[in-house]
Amino acid sequence: MAEDREAPDGTAVGVGNSVSGGGFHAPVVQTGTLNGGLHTYYGQQPPSGLPPVADWPRLDAADPIAFGVRRTRRIGDEPPLPPYVLRDSDAVLGERVRTAAGSGGLVLVTGEPLSGKSRTA
Repeated sequence: MAEDREAPDGTAVGVGNSVSGGGFHAPVVQTGTLNGGLHTYYGQQPPSGLPPVADWPRLDAADPIAFGVRRTRRIGDEPPLPPYVLRDSDAVLGERVRTAAGSGGLVLVTGEPLSGKSRTA
């Protein structure tokens, strides 16, 4: 139910909202001012079709090519590259991953195209 509120001098200053009784049919947002977008999520999320996390392949046993990682480039009769080439940022990244694993969070690996983000991740 909504009703105009009045200031002490009698001027209308906004709408006063209240919710009472009845059943829950949809999300309710009560606000004087709303800047930006609004997303409401309630109830159980719809199934995504992904298997449970326990069924995901282990990272050390996963085939990177099957997951979309590009093959390393070879020119002519060059020898193949090793499975992983150390990068300058590996120590910092490793610490961030350990912190996220210990206290929660997400580590997002970013960089230029073909800089090794997928193999590093």
